[in-house]
Amino acid sequence: MLHSFKRSINGFVVKLADEEVEKIAGFPQQATRSTKESDIIIGVLDTGIWPDSSSFDDSGFGPPPTKWKGTCHNFTCNNWNCNAQQQNQRLWPDIAAPGVEILAAWPPNAPPSGVKGDKRQVQYNIISGTSMACPHATGVAAYIKSFHPTWSPAAIKSAIMTTEAEFAYGAGHIDPFMALNPGLVYDASESDYVNFLCGQGYDTVMLQRVTGDTSTCVGVTDGNVWDLNYPSFAVSTTSGVFFSRVFTRTVTITNAGSPTSIYNAIVTAPKGLEIKMNPSSMSFSSVGQNQNFQLRVQGSLGTNLLASASLIWDDGKHKVRSPITVFLVESK
Repeated sequence: MLHSFKRSINGFVVKLADEEVEKIAGFPQQATRSTKESDIIIGVLDTGIWPDSSSFDDSGFGPPPTKWKGTCHNFTCNNWNCNAQQQNQRLWPDIAAPGVEILAAWPPNAPPSGVKGDKRQVQYNIISGTSMACPHATGVAAYIKSFHPTWSPAAIKSAIMTTEAEFAYGAGHIDPFMALNPGLVYDASESDYVNFLCGQGYDTVMLQRVTGDTSTCVGVTDGNVWDLNYPSFAVSTTSGVFFSRVFTRTVTITNAGSPTSIYNAIVTAPKGLEIKMNPSSMSFSSVGQNQNFQLRVQGSLGTNLLASASLIWDDGKHKVRSPITVFLVESK
């Protein structure tokens, strides 16, 4: 073992012998699982097999944990996807990066095709998937950091999200050049995320496993989930029910924008949704100045599964766009 990760997610890095690599490479896409196994998969080897493969079918195993409050759509809830669906107050995916047909380095001891009998050795290969998109997003974040070394990870992500090319889902497709000059950013600290986790139902023991410190969840309510200073807005509701949700956000004018600016809110919403801003205009007089606003989303989805809207803060030069999504969940 080369390294063991014990914060946020338990994991490890190991160096394998050649025969061990060959054994893992031959792992079948369909495997019979014994009922003597645990109810929850705690580790997945990156063999190119997706977790929704039949190898990870948990038929016959126990139900999701009782504390889990999420829902599943278009597939049956099981134990490996519970945590992935739990945080339904956040909009996913929020960033899209190039990940299709990417020229990437390739280990010379692995055939490029994966076909049995392929003995070729190459240094590069054409690959698609999230493993290709993630390095692009990481590189863009490092690129922005080189221009703005004092920006926090949250500010960098905000700059990426609010300047992306609009997509049908999430914030959009990443644009590194636009992200250098976002105008406004939604910043957040570690304590903001601690409050978010507490609002999601984490107790102090669970929280400290993530933070690795003495953080506690004393005095935190469910409302902290909605007020995480995040550059997107997501609301879950049930069919035919009128809903109303208020989000509180803080934006900071950056040193990449004009220190004296007036930003006006531009809201687009489909029929059935009403979005109100307070205030609808914000004035800034100095770099680093913060302004607070509230956004209220209300209405009814009817029989629709999803409704998308958007908020743009516009000063005539910058368009700071945030997606707003309302989605249907199964009634309890």
